[in-house]
Amino acid sequence: LKLNQCVDVLAHGSAENVEISAISFRSDGDESLVSCTVGGEMAVWDLNEMRLRCVSRFVHSGRGGIGSAQFIVGEELLLTCGRSDNCMKLHAFDQPDGRGRVVRYR
Repeated sequence: LKLNQCVDVLAHGSAENVEISAISFRSDGDESLVSCTVGGEMAVWDLNEMRLRCVSRFVHSGRGGIGSAQFIVGEELLLTCGRSDNCMKLHAFDQPDGRGRVVRYR
């Protein structure tokens, strides 16, 4: 465990100044991280290999993109909320490529 030290730097997409609006760590045994942007993109990172698994675009539309993201403890489910589209989406990360799929939305 390292305290107050940079372990690694993950670059979200090709742009240098991407504004990250939310991050969440999985707690179901898959060591990955999801980072979300104000542009509505969601990136899945493999923390063992320190590499980008996949990027999903237009997860939430409208200004502000994704406002919050939280994995449900012990599950492969991620709940995201849009900042301006008034929508909540539940994503299941059960695809072979690591990409999440929307299973419910409101």
